[in-house]
Amino acid sequence: MKSRWIIACAALAAPGIASAQTRDDPRNDWSGFYVGADVGLASGRIKASGADEIFQLTNINPPGTQPLTVVPGTTISYAGSRRHSDILYGGTAGFLVQTGNLVLGVEGDAHGPRDAARYSGNFGLPATALAPPGTVTIARDARVDWDWSARGRVGVSLGSDMIYADGGIASARIRLRGQDTLMIPAGNAAPTAGSPPFATPTIGPVTISASRRGTMTGWTAGIGGEHRLASHLSLGLDARYSDYGHHNYDLGSCVPNTACGNATVTGGTITFPAGTNPASISLNSTDAYPGASPGVTRVSLNEWRISARLIFRF
Repeated sequence: MKSRWIIACAALAAPGIASAQTRDDPRNDWSGFYVGADVGLASGRIKASGADEIFQLTNINPPGTQPLTVVPGTTISYAGSRRHSDILYGGTAGFLVQTGNLVLGVEGDAHGPRDAARYSGNFGLPATALAPPGTVTIARDARVDWDWSARGRVGVSLGSDMIYADGGIASARIRLRGQDTLMIPAGNAAPTAGSPPFATPTIGPVTISASRRGTMTGWTAGIGGEHRLASHLSLGLDARYSDYGHHNYDLGSCVPNTACGNATVTGGTITFPAGTNPASISLNSTDAYPGASPGVTRVSLNEWRISARLIFRF
């Protein structure tokens, strides 16, 4: 009889002993400070919109009677979006507290430079008295100088594994580069009363480019999991969405017959037929030149990312 009681008591105590051993296993305790590094892939989507001013060769008088002039010929409004993917790398640090199977904590991270997203669109230009119809290519390129986030975390411990969800604030320093390229093929310009159509040589490509930096701040949320490799080392997988909000970038403007300020102009020299005045236009001086001015661009940026993480726990 006595042996039966001993066996029964041992059977009842066994689960408790096993549970205590599980809790005492350092691989199952997620509490404490940690630091880590991560590498992965980020896929950003840019939404860009604005209205760029186009300076075109024009003259209401018959060609050759007075110097060529460049005036605001039209305004092109654009809006569109594109997605781009690039390598993501950075570091993270945080602190967790475990209560039973519930794991609560805070985490911050930062990541280095990468190409975030790009947009481009092609638009037609009407003919003028001195130029046939042309095209303008509007391009915007967003590059992340760095980004950071601060998030709260709620997780569930599964022994040496943990799954979690988190969310918080996200911010990024973004450099936006704007580039407008004007191209006018050789051909006859629009006819004018009393004069034959003006034969225009190829004009372009004339590229006006500028860049600005700005900070965009929004929110981020994601999910992830970790597996304990050893008492102080774990391997994780983190997936997250970030919305950095919107920002207006003033890329400046080029005004004919003046310096370009923030923007730069690249092109060649336009040589016109004999008898016109002037006979050529230098695109790299303060002489008159045609072109498209980037102006103000409104940018919205969001990003999906997934990364593998190596975590060291103190």
